[in-house]
Amino acid sequence: MMAVFLSNFMISMNEGVFGNMLDTMTRSFLGHVKVHQNGFWEDQSLDNAMEANDELVEMMEATKHVDAVTPRLQSFGLASFENQTRATQVVGVNPEKETQLMDLEKNLYEGRVITNSDNSIMLGYKLAGFLKINIGDTLVIIGQGYHGLSAAGKYEVVGFLKLPSPGLNRNLIIMPLPLAQYLFSAENLLTGYTLVVDDTDRPEKATAGIIPQLDTSKYEVMTWPELLPEMVQMRTTKVAGSFIYIGILYLIAGFGIFATILMMMAERSYEFGIMLSVGMARSRLIAMMVFETLLITTLGILAGSAVSYPFLHYMKVNPIPLAGVAADTYEEMGIEPLLMTSTDISILVDNGLFLFVISCFIAIYPIVKIWKMNPVEAMHK
Repeated sequence: MMAVFLSNFMISMNEGVFGNMLDTMTRSFLGHVKVHQNGFWEDQSLDNAMEANDELVEMMEATKHVDAVTPRLQSFGLASFENQTRATQVVGVNPEKETQLMDLEKNLYEGRVITNSDNSIMLGYKLAGFLKINIGDTLVIIGQGYHGLSAAGKYEVVGFLKLPSPGLNRNLIIMPLPLAQYLFSAENLLTGYTLVVDDTDRPEKATAGIIPQLDTSKYEVMTWPELLPEMVQMRTTKVAGSFIYIGILYLIAGFGIFATILMMMAERSYEFGIMLSVGMARSRLIAMMVFETLLITTLGILAGSAVSYPFLHYMKVNPIPLAGVAADTYEEMGIEPLLMTSTDISILVDNGLFLFVISCFIAIYPIVKIWKMNPVEAMHK
């Protein structure tokens, strides 16, 4: 039971930490799928922006597995307030369409949320702290617009955001999409559409319905594994490393089950000898021992899973905040420094099935032992 508990905990921790990283990078800002003009990802310049297309939006929203489509115009600029200046990421959004992605209302730290017709902006709360700016103050933004035109404007700050990503909190400016298009002289232009899908692990299920309906010579569709290849590599490396420890736990569990069966066979040797002597078929005795072996394993798996699930659920709801070097490392990667678990039921099922398979191999021992057993010798032991 303890091996089941520990293996469930380790696998759940790996999935929970990775899931938190993925949610931080995709759910809070990046999205699961991006649709933009060909060439934009290699050269993320406003010169590679695309025209807004309502028909394209309707098609993507009607596609199976797509939950939300939000338009964006992203660029960079210098934000200045009094004597403080900082390079920032300026993003024009439609606040009403961001509810399933960035969700400005949910992540509001102070002030109010902008509307699509506003002439005001919102900042990451850490950026506001660096600039020493307050709600109601005016921020100056200077940058480069579409086709090299100058971009400059003064905007009232009406809200601060506290997003899951520490990196965004340090450099993000959010403004209404029409205001951003005016600032960067990019009327009716977008840097792309950001999509939220219903299956994070398999975003290609959504793109499979989108790509055939797109002009691929004009548009490019990219899923989060293509946008974040380092995340996929990190997950592969972490899972491969954890398999060593999980393998040790499986080995301990296997020896624990085998020791139990070995002791049971030794203690009941006289009983088996008597049963065989009075005419009990070896096949029935073998079936009884295999059933007992699998029953013991099944009860251990169920007990371990029953004990571990409430603990895993508690750690998912109440994640452990990291501190020190570990927290600094997470924040440098733009990830919220939290240690949490996953309560995906497939973790318990897959782990339980693997241990059940191990017990099936262990059941070979009593089969061979009983098949070769001499009743007289067994009674004398």
